[in-house]
Parts: sequence; structure tokens; C-alpha cells
Amino acid sequence: MERYWKAEEERAMKAKTNPSLKRVLLKVFGLEFMMYGIVLAISEAIRIAQPLALGQLIAFYVPGQNQITPEEAYWYAAVLYYVP
Repeated sequence: MERYWKAEEERAMKAKTNPSLKRVLLKVFGLEFMMYGIVLAISEAIRIAQPLALGQLIAFYVPGQNQITPEEAYWYAAVLYYVP
């Protein structure tokens, strides 16, 4: 991190601005935080998908329904089973 800070100080001196700690932190940890963000976004999407899949699976068993095919019901059950 010290190496990036020194480079930021040099850049700031050339541009005649103040060095930016935020810029250094993004260079050092940006990719790592971006990967954590992607994983978190996927887990939240899964968390939303489970209740929706459960609702559709329950709707499949309503007497007289003909909108959800058995193949779709299998997919909804798979979402409930395979997603933690």
C-alpha cells in the first residue's frame, strides 16, 4: 500500500492536487471488493428466487390450474432443492 501511496503523491504533485486515499484504496482493494460485491449480489438474487419458486410450486398444486406445466414445476422444485 505504501508503494501505491507514494505513486499517488507523485501523481498529485504533477497535477498540483491533494493525494487521494480513496484512489489508493481502490487500486489496492478494488478488485477484491468488486468480487465480494458480485458474490453478494448473486446470493441476494438467490434469496429472492426461493420464495418466488416456492409460490409457483404451490400454485402448481392448486386444483384446476393449467398455467404451470409439470416441467416448470420440476424447475421450481430444483431451485428450492439446489439453492442453499
